[in-house]
Amino acid sequence: GESALSQCLETQFDLLFIDYNLGSGKNGRQLLEELRLKNCLAVDAIYMIVSGESTRPMVLGAVEAEPDEYLIKPFSQGLLKARIHRVYKRKQAMKDALTALKEEKYAEAIELILAVQKEQPRYRQYCAQLLANIYIKQQQYTDAKHLLNLEVTKKRVLWALIALATIEHLNEQYDSALELC
Repeated sequence: GESALSQCLETQFDLLFIDYNLGSGKNGRQLLEELRLKNCLAVDAIYMIVSGESTRPMVLGAVEAEPDEYLIKPFSQGLLKARIHRVYKRKQAMKDALTALKEEKYAEAIELILAVQKEQPRYRQYCAQLLANIYIKQQQYTDAKHLLNLEVTKKRVLWALIALATIEHLNEQYDSALELC
């Protein structure tokens, strides 16, 4: 993990293919979090976590860090190629919006995300997640809750429930936050 971090501080990679278990020190999730904190990832870089561990707590823990993809070993070359291709297409479609988001140009990011969501409906849920995160960051909790409640009525997705719980926690509605969790 430390070696990967020092390399990423020197070079921005297009594809990071990281095992969750990196031995002693950081794991793949912690590495991703630190790379984001130190602004070492280009907006169109692909970060994939790989693991031989497939227990629910392990997978949810890794996915919580929001890598671009999570693969459980063993996997085929075909599956790897398909996942990289899928993430690459999404990153390219979202590149302008992700750049605006990284530069904290939230109004521009929202506009670009809404345009992608309209033009490419297959990214609807990813766009909704980005929008909810922006609204929460901007403390526009009413807008975030409206968007998240729409998502939850379509399908009870974990990320939306966690975001709703986060809003309740930020509003000091602790009982409601615990219920959502």
